[in-house]
Order: sequence, then structure tokens, then C-alpha cells
Amino acid sequence: MTDKPAQSAASNPKPPKEARPKRRDVLKRLRGGLAAVAAGSLMSAGLALPVLADDGGAESTGTATEIVGLAAAAPAEATLAGTEDPSAGTGEPAEAEVMEAPEPAGPAAEQPVEPAPAPGQEPAPAAEDAAPANQPAAPLAAIAGSDDDAGHEDEETETEDEAEHEEGDHEDEASPIVATKKANSVEALGDESEGRWYISYTIQVTNQPNGDGDYKDDEEYTLSDELSFGHGIEVERATWSKGDKENQFQGNTAELASKDDDVELGEGKSHFYHVYATVKVADDTPEYELTCKDGYSGGLLNKIYVDGNYADSACADIPHAPKYRASFEVDKKWVIDGEEFDHGSQPDGFDAWLKFGPDSEEVADAAWDTQYTDFYKGDYVYLKEEAKVPEGCLVDYREGLGERELMDKDSAFTVVNHVECEQNLTLAKDIDPEDYWDYAEKWTLTATAEGEDEPTLEGTSWVSGNVDPDVTYTLAEEADFDGQDEFSAGDWVCELVYGEGNIYQDGDKITPSYGQDIRCVIENSLDPEGLHVDKTAGEAIDVGAGIWEIEYEVSVTNNSKIAWRDYDLTDTLKFGDGIRVTNAEWIRDNDGEEGVWEDPEEDATTTLADGRGIEPDSTHLYIVWARVVVDSDASEDQLDCRLEEDEGTGLLNEVLLNGKYSAEACAEVEAPDEETPAKPTPEPEEPPVSPEEPPVTPEEPAEEAPAPGAAAPNPEPSPVVYPQSGGLAMTGTESIGLISAALLLMTAGTAATVFSRRRKKS
Repeated sequence: MTDKPAQSAASNPKPPKEARPKRRDVLKRLRGGLAAVAAGSLMSAGLALPVLADDGGAESTGTATEIVGLAAAAPAEATLAGTEDPSAGTGEPAEAEVMEAPEPAGPAAEQPVEPAPAPGQEPAPAAEDAAPANQPAAPLAAIAGSDDDAGHEDEETETEDEAEHEEGDHEDEASPIVATKKANSVEALGDESEGRWYISYTIQVTNQPNGDGDYKDDEEYTLSDELSFGHGIEVERATWSKGDKENQFQGNTAELASKDDDVELGEGKSHFYHVYATVKVADDTPEYELTCKDGYSGGLLNKIYVDGNYADSACADIPHAPKYRASFEVDKKWVIDGEEFDHGSQPDGFDAWLKFGPDSEEVADAAWDTQYTDFYKGDYVYLKEEAKVPEGCLVDYREGLGERELMDKDSAFTVVNHVECEQNLTLAKDIDPEDYWDYAEKWTLTATAEGEDEPTLEGTSWVSGNVDPDVTYTLAEEADFDGQDEFSAGDWVCELVYGEGNIYQDGDKITPSYGQDIRCVIENSLDPEGLHVDKTAGEAIDVGAGIWEIEYEVSVTNNSKIAWRDYDLTDTLKFGDGIRVTNAEWIRDNDGEEGVWEDPEEDATTTLADGRGIEPDSTHLYIVWARVVVDSDASEDQLDCRLEEDEGTGLLNEVLLNGKYSAEACAEVEAPDEETPAKPTPEPEEPPVSPEEPPVTPEEPAEEAPAPGAAAPNPEPSPVVYPQSGGLAMTGTESIGLISAALLLMTAGTAATVFSRRRKKS
């Protein structure tokens, strides 16, 4: 759409109110234009549409021709934007052409033609009872279901499956896998009196034929072995091998061939396995435990299982049990918080002393890991101890103490003390100064065990929890709040609250010992951001007659997000020579507090703040206003804001924060021009006398009343005193001086009013 060119107010004046169309008329015209466009689009279809009536929105139906007629009667200004009417954008009214609706077409004689499918769209399905002309109808047998008589192929397939199944059943009846076991001779290891023996077994697994001479093809199998020796026969070592591969027994059993091994045995083939065992016979073991029994444990009985079923066994007798003199020694161990220690390597603070004798009443001091002789197998000794553990630890229970029988030639006993200890670590935060103690809760304190990613302890100040002994923890803190950078962290200081021993600390790393309760504190000192002072000068306003006014803004900002601050603030008017201050004032924009310079010529400095407090992250704003008179003979180098050895020039203003931080702002002024006497006002020329009008008499004409609506005549201005020092006296004929003085007074009054309003607003 082409936008209409903008027209100026002069070339297209705004019509008077009476000439403007009413809003209701405009809406009617717009409605008529919309109807014309809609009718132009639909009249060729000969459709009857609902037409909105102008009498309140009731609907009536009409043909397209009637709609076009209604549109033609509408005002031309309602033409819609975006139409292709040639008059659009020209300001000319559009013409709506009325066309007669065409006669509705009669019913078509031909069948409707299916539209071609869109790209990617499947064609519409044909009618079910209509077959394509170029294909014959499908036979009924082609669409018969699985239950139809035509499904002969299904029956044939089922017959083949049954045949295969019968053949597989026939294979399952082939020969089994057979395993046999043989026990080799028993051999003594060393002196027979020591009761240590060695035996081996041979296992053969065979894929043998059945009665018809048939074999299983590459049959898989599993094989396991179980040592079922008599009581008193201890297995010291048991292994098995196949070929050059040797494996250990797990206790008294072994899996020689498992399902996961996928061991296959070919037709008529055999696999050989060997089992080896070394045993120790306990003293005084009964003979019936050393002799083989039919199917029961005893002697060196060994059983094998094929595919989980018992297959065969082999057994051998042990000649005799040993009988010796005996000795013993007692070993000591500690289990502290689940960790095992040999005696001598236990942590500090743990100790125990051994005692033994024939009974609990007759005991004497003894030593750990020392061999005691002159005893016989079957003798009894009574073991006792005295133990010491650190504070914070408790002996939960003991193993190995009490009456013990010497069962072997060389007996060894072990006494184990199970000790539970509780180690506690507390992390705390301290703040300096104490006035900001509430910020201690804004830090997260953590203790992370060495080698771990997640902290063991995590929380705010005074977080506490159990920790592991002899584990090094790294201490850390983290904060996320405005102003956190204003705090500086000190060192972690740890102390022992409860327990024994020393504290092992290295900087931010602490290693608690067993039973210790440790508290670690870190102090953060507040070093707040400082105050900032800034000053800006507005543009100096020339009031006239050498009088200038200027306004300054002074801001004091507390950059700390944490701490309140106190400050002192002074303001000094360091104006150049030849610039005299008539009056100066200030006001604090935050609360309206104000003040003045009592005698700015004698004392150019005044106090704006004396120990005033300012809250964190806030600004105090001061507005300083001054009025000066610039002498006409003032030197230009005193008016241009260039410092001369710390002496001010121009309208230089300096503020001092806390006696040492200063900010300056300046504005230039100009000296007034040399005044010259005012020229006399020329007398007005008399108007020419018209020959048709009578001459005017010199008498004073009568004062006429002002016309209705006309302004009253200005009264004669009062005499004005010229404000410049040494000004010229004013006379009634010096109209130029009079006008200048009036403008001066008006400007000065306006400036005073502005400053007064600003103060009230603040």
C-alpha cells in the first residue's frame, strides 16, 4: 500500500468542529466500504450473505447484487486500505461499480472429476464395488484367511515341523555322557607323625555309544567335584587340572566344566581331569573318621557330578593320626572402626598386655607373639589381657580369650579387640568486628576428605559431624552475596575439644585421630569499600547587568554493600577575582536539610555534613546555589576556570570529604560590557491628514472603553532601580533603559522562583 504524503498544518488546516464528520458517520462510511469490498469478491458466486443493518446490528439476507447496491450507496471515503482501486492514496473518492449477479448455473450433466492428489498425498480410495477397467476381479481364494480351505500350505508346514520334532526326539535317545573317578595312592608329606598327606584323583568323561551304536554329536556337559573328607581331616590345598591348566578349589568344591565354558565332547571321545589335595590330620582324630565308608563322608572321599547329577566317587584311607608334644603362641590384632591393625602398628593410645595360666585364677604375665613349649596336645590354657583405649573409644567385644585347647603340635591363637571410636569435627565462622556477626551465616563451610569430590561436612557456621580417623580433610569456605569481597579471610585455627593426642593440622588441612573432637574456626575481617565524592557544575546563567547564577550538585556515595559510614563534608566557593558572591545556599536532596553561607565574601567555606551517617550502597545528594556579580573590569583570566597556583578562577567550587578527599567543578562567566548612555526615544510622527476627514483638534481625546475581549491597556511602568553598581539614573524619556530594567527584574524573579520550587520539591 502506498502511504499518503504528509501535509503540513498550513497547507491542510484543521476543519472547524462543525465541519468534522461525526464518529458515528465515519463508522457507517467504513462499514459501507467494507461491504463494497466483500461484495466485489463474492458477487460472481451468486451467494446470499447476511447483511448487517444500520439499525442496531440485526441481520438480513440478500444476494450479492443487493450487497453491491448497498456498498455503492456508502460514502467513497470508506474504501479499504490495500485495495487496488486507482483512486487509493489520491484523496479522490473511490467508485464502486455495481454488477448484476449472474444466473445460477444448472446441474452439471457430467460426473464430478476427482482432483489429482497433492504431492506426497495418497490418491483417494476407489469405491468398493468398482474395479479398475484394466484389471480382472481378484479370485476369492486369493483373499481366503488362515482358516479357509485354501490354506493347504499351512498344513504342509506343520507336518514338516512335526517330522523334525520326531527326529530330534530320536537323537535325544542317543548314548549318555559317562564319568568315572579313580583315587590314586596316599603319600605322606615329611614324617608320618606330622599327619600331613597327599592324594590325587583321575576323572574320565566319555561320550559312549548307545545300544544301537549311536553317539551324540559334540555333546556339551558340566562337571563338578566335591571333597567329602572325614572330620579332623583339614584340606590345606586342593587343585585340579585339565591338560596344562591348573585351578584352585573354592573351599571343598570346584567347577571343572561349567555352562559358560561350553565344553563339547565328540563321538567316542574322552576328557581327563586330575584332582590334587594336601591334607592335615588333627591329633586324636578317631580312626573311623580316617576310613572310607560306603557312600558317606570319611577318609579321603571325593565325588563327581555330571550335569548336576551324581556320577561317581573314589576314596582312600589315611593310615593313622599323629600324637605330639605341643607348643603355642598368641597373636594380637586390633579392629578399630572397621580397620584392622597388627599389634605394634595400632594408632597411638591403644595398647594391651597378655596373661595366661591353667585357669582364670592362676594367670601370669606373658608376651604377644612368643612361643611357649612344654605342653602336650590336648592340654588347656586360659588366656586373659589388660587393654587401654583413648577417650572417645570403647572396646565393643574381644575374640580369642578364655580357655583354649592345644589341638596341634604348634598351636597359634589370636586375640582380637574390636574397638569403636567416634571422631567429631566442627567448623565455625567468626566475624570482625562483632557488629557484623549476622554475616557469619552467609558462608558455606565444608570439609572434604582427601580423594573425594563431595564434601563430608557442609553447612553454615557451627556445622558438625562424624569423620574418619587418620583421614586428611581439606577445609574451605564459600559465599555468594553482595559485598562478600569486602571481607578478608584469615587462617583456620583448630583446637582439641575432647580426646587424646596431638592435632595434626597443616594450613587448611586437618587429620583427626581416634576419639578426637576437634573444632576449627576461620575469622573474616570486614574491610569495607570507601566513600566517594563527586561534584558537577551546571551552566552559569547570565541574569543581566553582570549578575550570574549557578547551581552545583555534590554527591557522596557509600560504595560498601555492608557497612554504614560517617563522613564530614565542606564546600568552598573559590571564585576568581572580580567575582563577588551576593548569596549562596545549599540543600540536601535526601531529606530537605538546608543551609546558607552567612557571609560568603568573608568566609567562602561552609559545612554541609559533620559526622553524618550514610547507609550501605547509597548516595547523599547536595545542591549548592550561588548568585554572583561580575565586575565590569574583571580580568578574563579570572573568569575562565583555569587554576592559578591553587587560587580559584571562574565559578570554581570545591568540596572536601573527611578533610582529605576533594572534588571540584567550575563554570565560566563573562564581564559585562561597558555601559553607554541610552539614546533619546524619537518622537512618533503625526499621521497624515486625510482630505475627506476633518482635522483632529489638539484637545485630549476621550478615553474609549476597551472592546469586548480585548486586553486592558498596560499601566505605566514604575521606576526601576538599575541593579548594577554605579548605574545611570533613569528618566521618563529613556524607554530603552526602562525596558532593560523590567526584563532584569523579571529574570531575577524567575530564577528565585525556580530555586524556591526546587527546595520545596526536595
